[in-house]
Formats: sequence, C-alpha cells, structure tokens
Amino acid sequence: MDPRTEAADRSLAEFRASRSVEGRFLSYCRGRSRHFWTRQMLVVVCFPIFLTMADIGTTLLIAAIVVLGDALDCAVLRHYGKRGTMGADYARAEAVTTLTGGFQALTLTLFVALVHRLGGHDAQTLAGALCMAALLDASMLYGLHGKAALVRIATYSATLALILIYAIIGPFGGDRASYYDVSAALLIGYVVWAFSRHLHKTRQRRSVMQMATLESARDLAHANVALESSRQTTRRLAHVAERANDSVIISDSDGLISWVNRAFTEVTGYSFSEAVGRNVNFLNGPETSEAAIRKLNTARAERRPVRVEIINRHKGGHPIWVEVSIAPVFDDSGELEHMVSVERDISEAKRREHAVAAARQAAEDAVRARHNFLATMSHEIRTPMNGVIGTADLLLETPLDEAQRTLVRTITSSGEALLAIVNDILDFSKLESGRLDVVAEPFSPEQCLRHAVELVFPLAEAKGLELSLVLPQNLPARVIGDDGRWRQILLNLLSNAIKFTEDGFVRVEVSLRMDGTQCHFLISIRDSGIGIEMERIDHIFDSFTQADANVAGRFGGTGLGLSISRLLAEAMGGEISAESRPGKGSVFHVSLSVPVATTVETTAPRLPEAPPVPDAAELAGLVVLVAEDNRTNTLLIDKMLSAMGLETVFAVNGREAVDLFVLRRPDIVLMDMHMPILDGLEATREIREREAQDGDVPTPIIALTANAFPEDRSMCLLAGMDDVVTKPFRKHDLHMALLEARGRRRARTAPQETGDIQNVAATARRPEPAREASDAKVAGSAGAAPPARVGSLR
Repeated sequence: MDPRTEAADRSLAEFRASRSVEGRFLSYCRGRSRHFWTRQMLVVVCFPIFLTMADIGTTLLIAAIVVLGDALDCAVLRHYGKRGTMGADYARAEAVTTLTGGFQALTLTLFVALVHRLGGHDAQTLAGALCMAALLDASMLYGLHGKAALVRIATYSATLALILIYAIIGPFGGDRASYYDVSAALLIGYVVWAFSRHLHKTRQRRSVMQMATLESARDLAHANVALESSRQTTRRLAHVAERANDSVIISDSDGLISWVNRAFTEVTGYSFSEAVGRNVNFLNGPETSEAAIRKLNTARAERRPVRVEIINRHKGGHPIWVEVSIAPVFDDSGELEHMVSVERDISEAKRREHAVAAARQAAEDAVRARHNFLATMSHEIRTPMNGVIGTADLLLETPLDEAQRTLVRTITSSGEALLAIVNDILDFSKLESGRLDVVAEPFSPEQCLRHAVELVFPLAEAKGLELSLVLPQNLPARVIGDDGRWRQILLNLLSNAIKFTEDGFVRVEVSLRMDGTQCHFLISIRDSGIGIEMERIDHIFDSFTQADANVAGRFGGTGLGLSISRLLAEAMGGEISAESRPGKGSVFHVSLSVPVATTVETTAPRLPEAPPVPDAAELAGLVVLVAEDNRTNTLLIDKMLSAMGLETVFAVNGREAVDLFVLRRPDIVLMDMHMPILDGLEATREIREREAQDGDVPTPIIALTANAFPEDRSMCLLAGMDDVVTKPFRKHDLHMALLEARGRRRARTAPQETGDIQNVAATARRPEPAREASDAKVAGSAGAAPPARVGSLR
C-alpha cells in the first residue's frame, strides 16, 4: 500500500475511533486525569481566602477533602485511560466513573457550602461563583461522558439553587442587595448555559467538518495514488504497445484509425501519418477473404471482441498473413471509447503450415503410391501364377510318368513358394500401415498349438529332427483371441527353427500365468540350429533382414517372417524376443496376454481342414459366363470348367460380358475385376440394374481377381457380387465356389427348397476366402499346399 493512502486511512480511522462512544469515553478519562493539577490551582487560590474564614486545621481538612475527591476520580480515570479499547468492560467502566465523578462533585460542593457557611453574607457571591465555575466545567464534559457530566451538573445546580434560596429567605434576605445578587447569579447561569450549548454544538460541527475533511483527504490520497498508478500503467502500456512486436491499432467503431504503434509500420510498411485517419480496410487486398472482412466489420458494429486470421497487403504489394484480435474499450458509463486491434504477423507460421500440409500430402501420396504399387504387383504376379499353378494342377490330372509328375510338382511347389513371398510382402505392408485386423473369438489354445506343430511336422521329419510340444497342466480350455494370427506366428517361428537346424531338436515350451481372468502366455521355440551372432540378434526382426549375408543364399527366404511375426504380436498387445549363441541354437520367446473365455463352447474350434472331394456331375449342364481378358487364364478356366461338365461362354471385356449376359442369361457368372472398356465392378452393377428392371432373380456372380487386399473383396461385394475367388486359385477352389453359387441360385428360384439346398451348400462349401493373404497362406498349409510353402517364411 502507498504510504500516502496508508497515512490518510489511518488518520480517518483514528478520528472515527475517537468520536465513537468508547473513543469519547477514553478521551474523557485521559483528558480529565491529565489536567488534575490544573484544577488544583483553584484549591491553592481559595486556600488563603478560606483561611480568613476558619482556622488552619479546618482549612487544611477541607482542602484535603477536595483534593482527595478529585484524586480518586483521576486515579480511576487514569486506570481506564491506559486501555486501547474497552470492549465488554465499557458499561462497568462508565458506571464506576460516573460514581467517582459524583463523589468528586460532592467534595467540591462541601467546599462551596463551607465557604458560604463560614463566610456569611459576604461570602455568598464567592460561593455562587465557585458553583458557576464548576457548572461550566461540568457542561464542557457533557459530550465526552454524558452521565458523569449530568451528575456533576445536577449536584452543582442544586448547590447553587440552595445558595440563591438562602440569599432570599435567609437572615440577610429581603434587602435590595440580595435581589441584585440573585439576579446576577441567574444572569451568569444563563450565560453559562448559552455558552455551554454553543460550545457543544460547535464541537459537533467541528467534528463533522473534521470527519469530512479527513474523508476528503483520504479520498484525495487514494485518487492521487490511483491517478499516478493509472498514469504509470498508461505509460507502461504505451511503452509496451509502442515497442511490441505485434502491431497495435486504435480505431473507432467505424474502423477509422487514430493511433498505430511502431510494429505496425514494420509489419505493413505504412508509417504513422499514412495510417492515421484511414479506415483499417485499406490494408485488405484481392487475396483477403470476404468472409473474414464481414466477420470483422460485424464485430465492430456490434462492439464485441473477435479473433480471425486474414490476408492483408503490404505497402510493397506482397500479401501478409495476420492474426487479428479486436477488443472494444468502454468508459465508466458504458460508452464505447475505441476499438483496440492487435495484429500478429503469422506469414512464416502459415508458410510452415503449408509446408507441413504439403509434406503430409506427399507422405500420404507415397503411402497410396506404395499401396497401389503393391496392389498392382500383387495383381500382376498372381495373374500369371494362376496360369502356372492351375496349368500344373491340370497336368497332374493327365497320364504322366514319375519323372514328369515330379517336374510338375516342382512347378507347383515353386509357385506356392512365390505366392508365400507375395503374401508375406502384403502382410508386412498391411501391418506397417496398421490396416491388418485382429479378431477376438474364443478358441482352444491347445488345439491351436498342436495344429501348428502338426503342420510343420513333415518338414522336421524330412530333416530327421525331434519336434516336441510341452504344455502346462493349467492350460485353459478356451481363450479369446485370434487363433489364425497365433498360428501364423507359430508357423513362422517353427519353420525358421526347422530351416536353420540341421540336426538335433526343435521344441515348443508353453508356460502361463493367471491374473484374474487374464491369461499371460509365454511360448518359447527352442532349437539346436546354427544360432545367431550377438551383434546381429537385435536386427533379425528388421524387415528384409537376415542374421548373415550368406543365409539367404544358403537357406533362401525374404527376411520378412520374423518382422511379420513381431508386428503381429505387437498388434495383439504382445512382444517377441530372442536369445542365441552361434552353434548352440536359438530360443524365441512370444509373450501374449488374452482373456479366458467365460463359457466353454461345445462346437469344435475353427481349424483348417482338408476340403471334401466334390462330385463333377453336380454341375453338369449349367451355363457359366466367364469374363476374363487374359488368354492364359481363359484357357485354364475353360479346361477346368469343361472337366466339370459345364457349358462356358467367354467375354474379353466388361461391355461384352454385359451384352452376353443379356443374350444368354447364364446360370453363373465368373467376373474378372480388371478388364478393358468396362471393368468387372461396373459390369456387375449394370447386370444387377438390368435384373432389377426386368424383375429377374439375381444370378450368382463370382469375382475372379488377383487383388488380394480386403478392401478389394469389399468392393466386389458392394458392387453386387456374391463371392470372391482370389488368384491363383486351384481347380478345387473354383469347383467349390461354383457348387455354392448353384445352391444360392436354387435358393433364390425355389424358396421352398431352401432347407435342402443349405444342407447341400454346407456339405460342399469350400473354406471362407482368406480375410488376409496371410490367413490364406496358413490355411493352405493344412491342405493342398506342400511343406515348402511353410518353410519359406523366414
């Protein structure tokens, strides 16, 4: 607090305290006791006079009584006067001091009575004068201690009245001098009353004036301090505004500029004199947003704050981005004084923002380009592979000697290995971009583990390795997770262990820890293989990386198996680590946590099974429209369908497929996705539109596509297709898809036979197309795929 306001507040508080009831009482106590010796001068003056009336002993006695009464009163007053406040003792103190004041008045009255008694007629004037003096003194105390003053006034008035009565009716009463004395006494009494009354009112007026003066002084001190503080604040604000990096503009509600700071010139190029008096809109250029201008003008008209980003134009002609914050300033009466605009140059921030946006767009374009590249490469590789694997399968159905059959199987095995590599690359791409889904379904961990080991058993047996599985006793019957992804990880790790182990063993050890309903698995795959150098073990999970440069040449593989396994484990909230010593083998630890299934389902877990052998006669006589532009695939499909007893109609593009569909009305349509003139999706939509217009039952349409991404399957189904067969497909896959399509067609044309057809379809249904390419790879390992397909996963 400022010393000036503190002093003014203190003076006013002290004056208010002195004019309170307690304050006046304390003033009475202190003042009365302070002037004790002054009052005793009356005793000293009157002592010689009283001595002429009485002997020395009586005079001393009377003087002692008068002094003792006043001394007793002052002693009590001095006791209370030492206090700062009275509080709850005020009432008691007031009563005590009233009594002591009355006692002091009685002692003085005794003195006056003795003067009048002993002095006779000649001393009555002196006695009256003493009473008048005492009355005047008592009246002056009325404003400080009313009760004590009234007791004194009553005592002295009664004494004076008795003196006057005695003067009239006493032994010397009745003469003219007595009446003169009484008249004089009454006149003096009136003067004393008038003087006391005037003195009391004067004190009150002076107190009010002092109070007002002190309050004015207090208000003035505060006003001066506030004014000085305001001036300092104004100077500081002006200093800050003048030297701020942001431009500051003061304008009226219409936008007319009255002041700008130095930064305004630095940002816009316009000087103070060039800006003042102009409308702020003179900074707008052709790039300025009309919406931003309307927003600013509306805020000015409505006298409310606003914040907006806008493009202004520099005096030199180039655009500048500024962030404008406008706030209205009102006076004490609520009237608008001016609008304050703070404008920050954000041109550099905008440039960085645009650069980041461009970089983000470039990154997204790169991701899309990579995705498109992978999709294209997958399509271009799968299309000729369909011809290779399909043709090899057809060759196996022809009469061949053992050498020829071995060569054909080699072709099939090599094609399957190449497909596994393509699937690995697609899996890796989807895992890196976070687009590979992980499902959560109840499954048996024991059956999942056993099935993975069974799939790689032929590989271990061919190399003479001991393959074993060690399961804990407390293994839960069912857990909730993605058994397909578990199997994929286990197959990758097991096939790697078998691939890099020439002799010895491969062992799967499973341990677990229960945490409530959560089951924490630790799956360890141990082998006695070639091992890994310590400095290389941290890099074996990198994509396209193997432990040694000679590994790829010696054992083959893409170096994606472990990377995919790591990404799959992380996608399921787990992790993979490895320990190894060269020549001593390796151990890979897989940590996965899954909840335990609350109920045990009676149905068997979904595991890949060998597909049933279809009966070719079931499809004989059906007309199948095949839309395929690749001549090799056309030849392959023709051979497969002819062997099934189907009548085929071929179209080389989507437009021809629609026209042939309208002309022939086939029983089933096999539709390639990518064809000239009109692709398979558009062709399917046109077919569905024509069927809807004609009121026909929808014909089953099966997509034949080399696109292996899940979104491609979704696009086919959304276009109106009923099923998707991914290239390269086997004759059996195509046969099962056709059987299911036949059942679907019968269900649409004869609803009453739905139950029977569903039973047939359930018997002939082929496995669901892989939700991801990696699933297709794992599922294929259980049936037609040879072990070499699994062995190429490292």
